[in-house]
Amino acid sequence: MKLVGKLLLVAACVGAAITGIALSAKPKPPTILESVKGYQKWTKANPKPVLLSTSLDVLCRGVMPEEHEYYEKQNPHFDRYLTVFVNDIGKDAMMKGGTFPVGSVIVKQKQSGSHWDKPTAKPMMSTVMVKREKGYNPKCGDWEFAALDDKATKTNGEGKMESCMKCHQDQAKKDFVYRTYVGAKEGWTPSGYNPTGWPGWGIKVGIR
Repeated sequence: MKLVGKLLLVAACVGAAITGIALSAKPKPPTILESVKGYQKWTKANPKPVLLSTSLDVLCRGVMPEEHEYYEKQNPHFDRYLTVFVNDIGKDAMMKGGTFPVGSVIVKQKQSGSHWDKPTAKPMMSTVMVKREKGYNPKCGDWEFAALDDKATKTNGEGKMESCMKCHQDQAKKDFVYRTYVGAKEGWTPSGYNPTGWPGWGIKVGIR
């Protein structure tokens, strides 16, 4: 009986240790696809799709096809209609300003169109920003970036994406988030994006 008692005590100690480890283990953060599930039902930062302008729109001449192609490769928001969704965690920061709490998720849904065409109903793609734990990405406010396919079921890149960070770093004082579209009721709004220095033409204008 004494042996049985000792075995039971050892088993209890081992079980307690395992339970303690399990309880102290940090839960794994949700993936990008898990984070954006059902985003179409979230708060819209802009009531209707808006076409984000760039510095090319203030040129006193037509945009060359080469220029359009070049900037389209540089920025996923270029010449696209945009509807921005934000989850409940980040809603106040988006609509009122301030620092976004950990767990905030922003989905920028892209639709094709132009200054002369209405946006298409079907999304072309979406880009995502997820506010991660402090220390994840100090260079850009601990945001994780991602690009999704048109159905938001597949990522076409995620993480500390330089193509996203190089633009959003200009907004460090606003927690690295452009908010020019917030509350926009018109179909056009300044983006703050200033594509300059195209090697073929040396453009040096902007609308910041």
